[in-house]
Amino acid sequence: MKLMVWNIEWMNRLFVSGSGQTSFKAPDARTHRGGPEVETRVKQITDVINALAPDIVVVVEAPNRQTELDHFFGRPSNSPFGQLNGSWRTHLQETHKSSQAIGIAWRTDTGFLAGDSITDLRSENDACKRQFLIDVDGDGVREAYRFARQPLYVKVTPSEGSPFHVLGVHLKSKGVFTALEWGARWRRAEGNRRRIVAEALRLRRSLIEPHLQAGKVPLLVCGDINDGPGMDVGESKLRNSGIECLMGSVWRPQLVLRNAVFDQLGDKKKRNEDFGHLATTRFADPIVNDEYHRVWIDHLLYSQTEDDATPWVTDARICNSLERGKKKPKIWQTHRFASDHYPITATLAP
Repeated sequence: MKLMVWNIEWMNRLFVSGSGQTSFKAPDARTHRGGPEVETRVKQITDVINALAPDIVVVVEAPNRQTELDHFFGRPSNSPFGQLNGSWRTHLQETHKSSQAIGIAWRTDTGFLAGDSITDLRSENDACKRQFLIDVDGDGVREAYRFARQPLYVKVTPSEGSPFHVLGVHLKSKGVFTALEWGARWRRAEGNRRRIVAEALRLRRSLIEPHLQAGKVPLLVCGDINDGPGMDVGESKLRNSGIECLMGSVWRPQLVLRNAVFDQLGDKKKRNEDFGHLATTRFADPIVNDEYHRVWIDHLLYSQTEDDATPWVTDARICNSLERGKKKPKIWQTHRFASDHYPITATLAP
């Protein structure tokens, strides 16, 4: 069974806003000022999904209405926007007053999953719904936070094999997208890092850790964490980072989540912790014009098994091209308007 995790970039901009009948915007409408036409984006997203042929897609930056996610994955064969291969079902975890959400879509015609194979595990009173107090820097002061985007949490029951849980996340962005004096900009950036750590700690302590301690059902934690290996200056002040909070403490190694992309690296790169070639997106340097930074901020984490010599998540890769091979054209060359992130795929055998 093949899983894809993909930040598809502002899917909400593909649809007519409002509470009326769900539909794409006009084919020649622009997704945003200076952006591509809606038809171009929808077709390119569709091409990528069809080419990589996943059985499950965890969708980051999904539209904010369930009917819109249904519409995207359930277009009729005569749609002018093209058609996704297969038959699909979807589930959306909405976030109140947010235009971005996290969803999951699964194929029902490949034999791995049925229409009722995925069950929502969120509740009205769970630990992620409400505001929470947490100390992010160890100074003894608890501060109030809430999730920027509600996490997706579902149970997947395949036709064959054991059930597993999927926690889909999209943590607070580190980016500062407004013009500010440099000192104010850095204060905002540090605040964003504090919020990433707060959200990650909340997930780890209230959901991931209890699940792993129960030790019965395999767990995937995946999505856009907006953080990668190591610590920048702001994270060094906190002595913590989002990805490391989610993965767990070295003092309890049996509860540490593995990183599926890291597991596919060669022994030398693992030994040297050489991640420089790994990137799922890029961003413009805030000071130097025409300078971009390539970063690995989308992740696929998974729980260990009793027999960890045979992991249940394998063959993970950042899909910067639709075909394997160093000389294959990159997605940003062939489908540059699909998204500003590369998808991650992996094979699951729970």
